[in-house]
Amino acid sequence: MGDKTQPTTREKIVLEYLTGGVTYRQLEAKWGVGHATIQRWVLIHQGVPRDRKDGHPTKKSTIKLIPPTPLPPPPVDEEKARLEQQLLEAQRKILLLQEVITISQAEHGLVLPKKFTTAPAARQALKTVGQRENLSVSLLCPLLGLTRQAFYQFYRTQTQAIFEHDLIIQEVLRLRVLTPKLGTRKLVHKMQELFKKHGFKIGRDEFFELRREHQLLIRGRQSRKPRITFSSHWLRKYPNLVVDLVIDRPNQVWVSDITYIVVGAGFGYLFLLTDAYSRKIIGYGIESSLSAEGASKALKIALRQKPATAQTIHHSDRGVQYCCWDYIHLLTESKIGISMTQNSDPRENAIAERVNGILKQELLEKSYGSIEEAKVYLPKVISIYNVERPHSSLDFMTPSVAHTQEGVLKRRWKSYPYKPIKPDKVQNDFSVSAT
Repeated sequence: MGDKTQPTTREKIVLEYLTGGVTYRQLEAKWGVGHATIQRWVLIHQGVPRDRKDGHPTKKSTIKLIPPTPLPPPPVDEEKARLEQQLLEAQRKILLLQEVITISQAEHGLVLPKKFTTAPAARQALKTVGQRENLSVSLLCPLLGLTRQAFYQFYRTQTQAIFEHDLIIQEVLRLRVLTPKLGTRKLVHKMQELFKKHGFKIGRDEFFELRREHQLLIRGRQSRKPRITFSSHWLRKYPNLVVDLVIDRPNQVWVSDITYIVVGAGFGYLFLLTDAYSRKIIGYGIESSLSAEGASKALKIALRQKPATAQTIHHSDRGVQYCCWDYIHLLTESKIGISMTQNSDPRENAIAERVNGILKQELLEKSYGSIEEAKVYLPKVISIYNVERPHSSLDFMTPSVAHTQEGVLKRRWKSYPYKPIKPDKVQNDFSVSAT
């Protein structure tokens, strides 16, 4: 190989490979040195250990390389154009973010989501800025980390959600015509057919928030309350016959109670008689006073629909209206057992108390102008309660439907333990109820 294998030639070959951009094959053709030899020289120079045949490691080459010449800077015009493009993109992104903040202030109360660039407000801002600045969606989407497909899919989904929510709200308003105070769970149950027909998937909490947005939640009301029950009297009081009693058929136990309604500047008194099994109101009356006449009217209405073979127990509080001779005579003449609460605990007559609450909270008006007006409106209220309103204690059946059943009905509510006020107070299956 002559003098080409001398160190001087070797240095030239290594330097040319490392600084030049040529291959081993090209150097082999130029210098006449095998490409494997050239590769070994380069590796030795780079300090890669390659043992010799005598077992001694090779030493790193001492060849000093000339540093490569740096690339010339790009032309001034190209650099200027690049910087201008970056500035333009930054300005557009600022416009988008400013619009996001403006919309979020109005709709979110200055509380921005963590990933607000992909939030609904950001997508709306993208659309607004695009229309105002005459910029395409394809140009603006990458600035927020979105694809064009994701942007249009969001608006298609949003349009579908608006359509679904509109149908749901219209159905809620239709149901509220008859039952203006019907709660969330019962509304969801009555609207299951609509949900299945249109394939809507909405949970209880989402349904609750939807009604909140449209101001359709039920608000409780507070008012002054008259005293209704007067149990400190000399008339006979009867024992409680329904303690631990399993109620599994209609007309087995009737429960009575009195509640009040606001009439003008005073009060009217509503006397109710309810079947404890079906929660159906089977007798009612409304009077301007707490006389026993209203209770007797409600009882007479219930007696007209009572089957002759039914063995019934009448359960009430110890109010004077239910202990007076006329009322007791009607019960004994009809061979109805008499049961009364043993103290002032409303849980001993919980079903009657709950029915009172449903009528006052969901169906009755806040006030009436006169007793005559209330008497005209009351039959309609009772009909809506019996026929239209489902009960969670009746497996979401209405009282009229449940009144045709027999056997223990499935409850759809949970009973939580409570601490009685007094140790001797009654606590049994009959005394704790939800509707």
